[in-house]
Formats: sequence, C-alpha cells, structure tokens
Amino acid sequence: PSSLGTTTRVYIGGVEVANYRYLGPAKVASKLGLQQLTVQVGSLNNAAMGKALPVTVSVNGVASNTDNTFTPNPGRILFVALDGNDSTAVPGDITKPYRHLQTASNGGAAGVLHAGDHIVIRGGNWSDTGFETAWLRFRTTDQRGSAPTGASGTGWIHITAYPGQVNGNAIEDVHYTTPANARGGIHGANSATFNTTGDWISISNLRMDVDANAYSDAAPINLQYSAGPWRVVNNELGPWPSAINSKAGGVSGHGTNTKVLGNHIYGMACTGAQENHGIYADSGASNWEIAYNWIHDISGGNLVQFFDNIGLSAGNVSGFPANWPGFTGMQVHHNWLDGSGKHGLNLADGTISATIWNNVVARSGYAALRLNTASKNLNVTVAYNTFYDNGTSSDSSNDQVLNTWGAGATGTVRVADNIFAAGPHTQHDSSFYSNAGAADGYFSFTRNLYWDNGFGWAKQTADTAALTGDPKFTAAVSGNLVPAAGSPAIDKGTAVTGLTLNDDFTGTVARPQGGASDIGAFEAHP
Repeated sequence: PSSLGTTTRVYIGGVEVANYRYLGPAKVASKLGLQQLTVQVGSLNNAAMGKALPVTVSVNGVASNTDNTFTPNPGRILFVALDGNDSTAVPGDITKPYRHLQTASNGGAAGVLHAGDHIVIRGGNWSDTGFETAWLRFRTTDQRGSAPTGASGTGWIHITAYPGQVNGNAIEDVHYTTPANARGGIHGANSATFNTTGDWISISNLRMDVDANAYSDAAPINLQYSAGPWRVVNNELGPWPSAINSKAGGVSGHGTNTKVLGNHIYGMACTGAQENHGIYADSGASNWEIAYNWIHDISGGNLVQFFDNIGLSAGNVSGFPANWPGFTGMQVHHNWLDGSGKHGLNLADGTISATIWNNVVARSGYAALRLNTASKNLNVTVAYNTFYDNGTSSDSSNDQVLNTWGAGATGTVRVADNIFAAGPHTQHDSSFYSNAGAADGYFSFTRNLYWDNGFGWAKQTADTAALTGDPKFTAAVSGNLVPAAGSPAIDKGTAVTGLTLNDDFTGTVARPQGGASDIGAFEAHP
C-alpha cells in the first residue's frame, strides 16, 4: 500500500488517476491471493464521454495488460446509509444520503434510480426489505441500465460499498442479512417484467448472508429473469444454512454476457432435495464468464451448475428470450471449487458449448465432472484442471467423471490435460469414469493423468494417451496442488485442446515453463 502513487500507478487512457484510496486483500485473497486496488478516477483531462479507455497498472515502471477498459459516462451517485433520510436525501451529496436501498413501495434510492447511476452504500449491518421483501428488486422500467454511450441516461447501474475513511480508506464492510420469511438480496425482474428492467447491473464489494428460514429464491444475488448483462465482482456471499428446499444459490439466474468474478461463495445448504448451489446458471443464460471465485462448503448442491430448469431449449416460453439454443459460450476458469453435497461441475440440461480450464475441483460428494444433457452439437472443452479428492459420498454416483443422459446428443466433449487424483476422502469404490446414461461417443478423453491412490480402479481405457501415477502434489494436505519435482504431470500437456494458455491457476506463472505446459491447473516453476 505504501507504494501507491509512487512505484504503483494507475493510468486510464494514458492519464494518471486523480488519487489512490486503497490496496489490500480481495474477498478471495486467502485462497487465490488476489488484491483489490481502489482509486478515484478524476477528470482524466476531460476525456470524451462514451469512449472506452485502456486501464493500465504500472509497478516499478512495468505495465500490466491493457485489455481492461474504463468508459467515462454521465451519471449520479446515490448515497445510502443507516443514518440517512429518504425524504431529505440529495443525489450526489454524501452528507444527505438515502436511508433505504429500496422500500416496500419502491421508495428510497431505488425510487429515483436510472441508467448511469452509482448506488454507494455506507458500512454497517443491514437487514431491510424492499419490494417483494428483497433488499432491492428491479421492477420498474426506469431501473434498467444500458451500454454507456456518453449520453445522459445511459450506462451501467452500479451498486457498491463506499471506499471511505474507515480502516485507511479500505472498502467499508456492508453486511446484509436476509431476514427470516423474506427473499432479501438483490434480485432481477420476475417473468412478468422480463426484458424491461434489471439489465446492465454491476454489484461489487458487498457481504451478504441469509437466514436459514428465508424464502425460496432468497439467493444473495439472483438475476432472476433479467436479460443481462450483470457483473458480480468481489463480493462475499454466504452462508445460507437453508432450512428449506431453496432452489437457488450464491449467484443464480438467467441472462446473457454476465460476469461472476472474484467472489467468495460458501455455506449454501438445503433441506431435502439438494438444489441450492454455489453458482446456478438457469434457463436463458449464455456467454457467462465465471472466474477467480472461491466456492466452498456447498452442502446443499453443486459447486457450479448449468441447468435448463424450465426446458427453454425445447421451445419458447413466455417471459424468456425467444429461440434460446441452450448454454453457449460459457467460460469457467481460475476458480477454486471445494466441497459439495453433490457434484463439482454439473453440466446439465441445455448445455451446448463451454470452455473450462485452470480450475481446482476438490471434495465434491459425487462426480467432480458430470454431463447430463442430450444437446446436439456439443462443443465443450475441459482442460488443464486439477480434480482432487472427489467422490467423497458413499452414493453410487461418486465416479470422478459421470455421464447420466446422452440419448441423442451429438458433438464433442473434450476432456484433456487434466489431473484426476483420488484423495483421503475419496470413496474406494469410485472410478475414473462411469456412463450411467445412453451412448457416450461424444466424449473424447486425451492425455489426462490418473491416480487412484492405490484403490485398484480400472484404467480409463477411453483415454489412449493416458498417463498414470502419483501427481506428487507439493503439499496436498495443506492445499498446495502444484506438481513437485518428478511428477508425471510436468511438461506433459500435449493434447490438442484449442486453448491458448497464458498462465496457470495462480495467474502469475506463465505457461509453459518447460517444453510443454504441465497437466492440471498448476505449472511447476523454479
């Protein structure tokens, strides 16, 4: 932090920002090592509105990548604080904040919200309920963002915590708890108002948990029937020790072009059927990017799930996008996924195209990777992931990879350059692969490393380039899954996957370090 503005600098469009507020741990720092950097942008020498400008972070004169952008756009700041007053609040005046994010009659900050606005929430413990008992439920047509064009009344709607004077300008701790008998959280539109509100929404820097007796769909962040896009970045979501069959998750819902990045999601439970997940992409979702998240202890369901809940891929349904083909363009990378009551990655009904790389999937109760779809023209790549200590349940579906449908499915599911390793919690009667469905000729296993920990599993004969043996993790018991010297994973990632790998799970180690990338999520390095 002491280097801010000296050896560490931020430029937008080549112009240095006005001042630096904070550099410190992100919500996933303890597992992924990420930091957050907070600046006040300033005027940028009166840069043109509506023009995307590259963001560069320079450390000791060495610049970062410039593929992230910032677009100056007109808008207002709506401050919300526990000591605020809705009747005297003034947009843009931090001394006159709103009291409520939203009231039951759609008052508070939500009552004046429109495209381009920033809602900035002051720290404290919150438990308010607004429209339909959510903390904020997007329902009116004004509550809809848009692409930033530079014109007034355009741009994202952003909801975030204040980077104030507390703790040396750190982001203030905005802690929201969904009360019992309420839906709580931040929700998109319902089906009656699909495609009229709740789009182009950004949510960051919040901490949200849920009372065990909250209503179903009380997910901390639930896009619901929003058409998207949403950005959900650097939030802490959980726990939800649900006393009901919840059918939701930490982040859930529909919509396209949504990014779920750098969130800490944990403690999602469920009573009865296990339908409360870490991240749950539902009917109508496409082109999601799920990355840099730490998702763990999801006893109520799957760590990440794609599931066409209403059967939209079979035909149009009122209140949903027309002619939705299924889950296409889904990207899952650089996530640590650890501990579930069901599967790790559940690619279920409606899955068509996805790319999944540089993830750790550990301690899932059932299969680490499950495919349950009958989609045509499958185009799924699962490569350079580390699957460790999965299949912990005594249930018969504890195989490392599981196919459970497949009737009529066509295309290719590439499973290549991954590590599949049994661990201390893996059931001895598990296996590397099981087909519990119909034909599975669309699977292509290539050049994976398999280790059964001495349990005597049958070889994965479908993988003709398979490697077997102890991956020799550096310190698996403490979570260090980097292959150590002598590991059969090192320099053996030679399958043709179509992926262009620049780094490993850490984001700081370039691939390859040797003649070829290492198999699995981590690249061994000096």
